[in-house]
Amino acid sequence: MNNSRFFRNFFVVLALMLFGYLVFPKYCKTYLCKSIDSTYTVDANSEIIELVAQNMLNKRFAVYGAKLSSIDTELDTNFNGTVSITDSTNIKFTRRANNALSIEIERSDNLYVAHLYDSSNKKLLSQPEFLEIYIDSLDEKLKKGYQHIFPISGLAQIGKMVESIKYKEIPANLKKGEFTMQVLTSDENTYTTLSTTKLLSGDELKFNTNYTSKRPGQGLIMVNNEIGGLDITYRIKAHEAIIVKSGPKSENNYGYITSTTHFDKFINNRIVESLTILLSLLLILTTIATFIYDTISFFTNSQKKDNE
Repeated sequence: MNNSRFFRNFFVVLALMLFGYLVFPKYCKTYLCKSIDSTYTVDANSEIIELVAQNMLNKRFAVYGAKLSSIDTELDTNFNGTVSITDSTNIKFTRRANNALSIEIERSDNLYVAHLYDSSNKKLLSQPEFLEIYIDSLDEKLKKGYQHIFPISGLAQIGKMVESIKYKEIPANLKKGEFTMQVLTSDENTYTTLSTTKLLSGDELKFNTNYTSKRPGQGLIMVNNEIGGLDITYRIKAHEAIIVKSGPKSENNYGYITSTTHFDKFINNRIVESLTILLSLLLILTTIATFIYDTISFFTNSQKKDNE
């Protein structure tokens, strides 16, 4: 009877182990351990920021005393007005240390890259293919009350990894920053912060998205006249963040990937955390109660034996 019960329990445990070995990895790969979209919030200072514009037409920004140039023509030497950038254009903001700011806007087709308006909101021109906005003397303009702030919308790349430097070249790179990774809680009303990652000088931060252009990243770029470069505050919902660093890399390793899974979201759920704490307290109380009971039983039995 005991042998049959032992073998039955043995085969039940063996069946459960085989089931877990065969089913759990597949379930983990397809759902539990699969990467999901997270919300990334970036706060950084960088000398170079690149952006693929999405939904930028309604995000005009003002420029003061700017030089405007096309590929081979100087359009204006003292432009004061606003700029509206078209979608699917590539924008590069560059400002080395406390020097001038260059904004290069381009696209591969012959469509317009930007529309320019004067200070009275009159449309001056629509520029195709390429436009550079060059703004110098930023300190003097700031003293006069002209603060350059650029609202952005699209997929951003912050910083640029430097692998080699040409003679007399001054590379533009990321100086410092950090980003947090957050997910929505189960009730979809609040965000839970899963991690905070520091960015080091020379890093390059970019994002891999798997959603449509209807939900682009949003942010602000501001001129920093204290430490130089450009400050950026940026928020995007993406599949993963990729930090590219200098140094040796394997063929398939192009950066450090930061992402989250359903399992991460589950264990960081406030309800799960509360239940875990409650169960831990119950386990501790049960252990203490068992210890006290066993101690009392031990002394009670000892006294009975002495009396006998």
